[in-house]
Amino acid sequence: MAVPFSAIPGPSAAKYTALKTRQENKEYVRHWNTPLMSTFPERPGYCCYATWCSCCASWQLRKQALHGDMSRYICCNGFCPCSGRMGEQSAPECCLCLEVVLCFAASVASTRWMIQDELRLQTTK
Repeated sequence: MAVPFSAIPGPSAAKYTALKTRQENKEYVRHWNTPLMSTFPERPGYCCYATWCSCCASWQLRKQALHGDMSRYICCNGFCPCSGRMGEQSAPECCLCLEVVLCFAASVASTRWMIQDELRLQTTK
């Protein structure tokens, strides 16, 4: 029998609840500077970099989203059951590197959500 995600203790359950609340709440009125489908024509160099070096781009964006303060780092930004239980604080750079390689999709999604929450940006439609 599968355990509902919200029943999993720890930071993941709290992040999931916050994510659900954020998705239901329409108070975010700002928009991304570049619409998703216009990214390649407007930033072709970065799109090529992100395509061929996706793990490097994800690592760089998360570090930028943390404003270079790796003491704030938590695996998958707290959105996965393993978050906060992997010893991230002892070697955050190494853990982030493993995250972007082993959990790439979760890394990208959690960084996007982190940026959206901080800048109060609407989800791309």
